[in-house]
Amino acid sequence: MTSCLHIWPQATQGTDNTAKISAMIEGAECSRKELWFRVPSQHLPHVTQLADPFVTATIFCAMRSATDLRVHGSVSLSLLRNLEEFQAAWNCWCPDRYHVINVIPDEEVEGNRTVSDKAVAAFSGGLDSCFSVWRHTRGDCGRLKRNLKAALMVHGFDIPLHEPDVFSRAADKSRAIVTSVGLDFIPMACNFRHFDDNWEAEHGAALASCLSLLSKGFPTGLIAGSHVYNALLFPWGSNPLTDPMLSSDSFSIIYDSAGVSRIQKAKGISEWEEAMRFLRVCWQGKHKDQNCGSCLRCIATALCFAAMHVPPPACLRVPSLDEGVRTLRTLRIKPVAVTRLEEILTNAKETKIQASWVRALEQCIHHQRRQNRRRSSKLRQGVIGLCRRVAGQDLYCRIRRYATS
Repeated sequence: MTSCLHIWPQATQGTDNTAKISAMIEGAECSRKELWFRVPSQHLPHVTQLADPFVTATIFCAMRSATDLRVHGSVSLSLLRNLEEFQAAWNCWCPDRYHVINVIPDEEVEGNRTVSDKAVAAFSGGLDSCFSVWRHTRGDCGRLKRNLKAALMVHGFDIPLHEPDVFSRAADKSRAIVTSVGLDFIPMACNFRHFDDNWEAEHGAALASCLSLLSKGFPTGLIAGSHVYNALLFPWGSNPLTDPMLSSDSFSIIYDSAGVSRIQKAKGISEWEEAMRFLRVCWQGKHKDQNCGSCLRCIATALCFAAMHVPPPACLRVPSLDEGVRTLRTLRIKPVAVTRLEEILTNAKETKIQASWVRALEQCIHHQRRQNRRRSSKLRQGVIGLCRRVAGQDLYCRIRRYATS
């Protein structure tokens, strides 16, 4: 029993208001745990009868444990095929962490290609998801435009399950945003994070599992792109390479807007009143239903608007751009985030913005670059020193040559 990670789909439980779709997960890291999704009862007709969402949600768990995934239910053959390539990618990126395993269902089925073109978008209330909703409902994205009908917000991801009141307030803001452009708003709860081990690597699968749960009503799911093509980060949980590998023939996952920068997204939604009023980009503040105004995410988003000559929305709670940049100087900012700040600075200079925050941002970027170089040098010297002490002079010399080459 414990040689495999078993998925045992359970009968749907419902009340007048809520439906619970669940499976018992047994073996490997899990002695016996329940993985569940909860949706309002009126959306139950959209819920698939296949075990695809549970497979997508647990694939990383099985890969971490290097144990096969045994599914006591029906799974789309096309999803199984795509998951083999998905595993190959993650095994290449993280071979010591994620292993290639077998997914063995009771039944492999050919998914029916539906004639419906309805799409549902994962929605957090942030800049990326707001822009995706905007461009597919009111914007112009040409032949890429999807027939977007609903937005899905999940409790249990950035807002913990033990904070229902906080999620309710955040959901009210998101509902106001998406209903203003005619979309249905679907709140969902899921305990995926009780099973994940590395949210940065595994959040794409989490989003895909929740979207695919609704595949009976929506054959297409959109995940708003968090990185653009010229600045892709691998490995990263949601990306344009592996997100589509979580699709089946009857349900497509689309990584949306990978060709649009965050600066362009800020400009795109700048005339959308509800988004500018209720935008929520922060998950680090004390109150997770609102922006803190002092973290990298809040300040960088405010700068994206400013770089396009758009006053930053008040909901970001950044006191002033100059004060925001001064705060950035005190934070520890990773190189990839420094690169994003450089893009904002470049755009501000190209558009001839003369504000004091531009010069302050340039100085901040230089400061962060120096700090990152120092940290990198200290880490490299620490590793070399440890190897010298543990492995002896010969290995030390070889590592030193490699590290300085």
